[in-house]
Amino acid sequence: MMKKFKKVLLTCILTLSVFALGGCNTKSAEDTSMDAMTQLAIEQGAEQMLMQFVNLPDDQIDELIEYNEDMQNTVLASGLNSWKGAKKDLGEFVGIEGITTEKKSDGSYVSVVTAEFAERKCSFTLGLNKRQTEYTELVFSPDFTMKELLGQAAGNLVVGMGTVFAILIFIAWIISLFKYISVIGEKKDKKKEASKEEVKPVETPVPVIQPATSDDEFQAVIAAAIAAYEAETGHTGRVCANGITVRSIKRKNAQRRR
Repeated sequence: MMKKFKKVLLTCILTLSVFALGGCNTKSAEDTSMDAMTQLAIEQGAEQMLMQFVNLPDDQIDELIEYNEDMQNTVLASGLNSWKGAKKDLGEFVGIEGITTEKKSDGSYVSVVTAEFAERKCSFTLGLNKRQTEYTELVFSPDFTMKELLGQAAGNLVVGMGTVFAILIFIAWIISLFKYISVIGEKKDKKKEASKEEVKPVETPVPVIQPATSDDEFQAVIAAAIAAYEAETGHTGRVCANGITVRSIKRKNAQRRR
């Protein structure tokens, strides 16, 4: 409960100064000139806002960002994120060097505070609507040297090119695997063809029975078989002139003998 109260209190402190400026705007929105009172009030509000950011404890910045995002205070949440990102490059606060304020053609105001920190200078931009009742911009811009900017650009270039080359190498490796995919497909096709050949029925050769060369030989073979049978069993039949006993001989047609 105490943490929530602190977050609400800090948010109210950050937004309180903007309402104090609401009564200073006495000219039309089309007029880009400012009176001294309006300019002074806006610049004092910008200084106060900068100091409120500078004096924020580190452990409360993330809580305030989350709280303002939940409350749909997008400009204030964006300003807190900007301060969080710039703070690590600035170091300790030293002092304010100068302030410039201008009125835009749409009636809104922009005030830029130049502050000096231990590591480098920083520009804090505060924007107000034409009624000076709502923030339109809260941005911290650290003043990097040319050498630092070139170093950052080189680092971004290396990271970007490295990412591109890594993706291209990965794509080339994927393409190189296509040949193995075709080999696997051919092996599968061969296995399918082999399985089809195994399932193919085997043709059984039909035995060809050679017909007897003549009816006399055929009858003689039958008669011999009958005689051998009667000799083994003891049965006797009719005895022919040549000594062979024939029980019965019948002629069969040629188709059945085949």
